[in-house]
Amino acid sequence: MSTKKRSRKGTIVFYAIYFVLLAAVLSAAVVGLGKLWEFLQRYEACQIYHVTDAAAEELNSGKLDLLYAAAEGDISPYEDEEALHRQLRERFTGEFSFKKSAKESTKESPVYTMICGGEPMAYIALTQTAQDSVYGFGIYSITRAYGITPEKNESVTVTVPTGCSALINGKPLTEYAKKTSEPVEGWEDFGDYLADPPELTTYTIDGLMYPPEVEFTGAGGNLPAEISQDGAYSCALPVTDSAAAEEAEQFALEFSEMYSKYIANDLYFSAISGYIPQDVKLYSDLRTYEGQFYTYHTGYDFTEEKTVSVQQYSAECFSVRVSYVHNVYYGGETYSYPADNTIYAVRTDGGWRAVGLTMN
Repeated sequence: MSTKKRSRKGTIVFYAIYFVLLAAVLSAAVVGLGKLWEFLQRYEACQIYHVTDAAAEELNSGKLDLLYAAAEGDISPYEDEEALHRQLRERFTGEFSFKKSAKESTKESPVYTMICGGEPMAYIALTQTAQDSVYGFGIYSITRAYGITPEKNESVTVTVPTGCSALINGKPLTEYAKKTSEPVEGWEDFGDYLADPPELTTYTIDGLMYPPEVEFTGAGGNLPAEISQDGAYSCALPVTDSAAAEEAEQFALEFSEMYSKYIANDLYFSAISGYIPQDVKLYSDLRTYEGQFYTYHTGYDFTEEKTVSVQQYSAECFSVRVSYVHNVYYGGETYSYPADNTIYAVRTDGGWRAVGLTMN
C-alpha cells in the first residue's frame, strides 16, 4: 500500500515539474516569437520600397513637388517657376513609378529612376538619414531629385524706339538680351532740321520656354504693339507733345491735299511753295514737276480723310501719315484716286513747314 502511494505522489510531482518547465519554454518561445515579430516588423518598415512607393503615390495624386525639384539648369530671367512648373505638367502626364538604377547608385546613396508613362525621365537619390532605435536598421529618405532639363526653344525679337521701354512678361529688358541699334526710319527726310535722330534698339531674347507677352510703355502710358509676320514686336515713336501733334496732323492733311491739287494742275507752285523751306529737296522737286498723272477735269473734292499715324522725332519734328480719296469730275464721270502720303513736318518760328513727302 505504501509503495503505491509514493508512486502516485511521484507522478504528480513529475507532472507539476513538467508543466512548469513547459510553461517556461512556451513563455520563452512566446517572448522569442514576439521579439522575432518585432524584429521583422522593424526590418520591413525600414525597407526603401516604402519610400519610393510613397513618392509614386504622391506624384500620381497630383502633388508634383518632387517632379519640380528634378528640374535642373537656369531659366530665363523673363520667366518664373510657374512657367517651369507648367511645362513639366504638360510634358509628363503619365503614371509615375520608380525603379532602382544600378548605374547611378552608390553604396551610400541608392538611386532610383523616376518613370512616367513607362519612360525614364529623372532620378531620385536616397540617403540614410536615421537609424531604427532598437536594431539600428538604416532609415532612408529622398535627399535629391535631378535629371530633367527644361525645354527652352522659344525666342522673341523686340524693337524699342528712343523714349520707350519694353516689358517681357511684365519684366523690364536687361543686358541679358542681345541688342543692336540704328536710327529710326525716316529720320533722313528731316535733313538738318533733326540734329539728334532717335534710335531703334532691337533686342533678341532667346532661351524662353513659352512665347512671351510683350508690352511697350512711353510718354506716360502704354503704347500699342505692332507684330510683324515673323513674330517680331515693335512700337511707334511715342508722342510726348499732344498739342503739337494735333497741329502737325492738321498741317499734314492740309499740305497733302495741296500737294494732290498741285500735281493735278489745280494749284500753282506759288501757292504751295510757301509751306516748303527752299533748302530742302522737296522744294526743288516740286518746282520742276510737270503734272501728267491726273486726267483733265472740271471739278474735284476729297473724301474718306483720316490720319493713319503720327510720330514725334523731336520737340519740333513730326511725321504724319494721312490717307484720303481724291475725286476728280469730268463729263459726268467721277475719277477717284486713293492717296496715302507721309508728310515730314517741322515746327518753325514761321509756322509749320513740310520738309519731306513720301507717297506710300
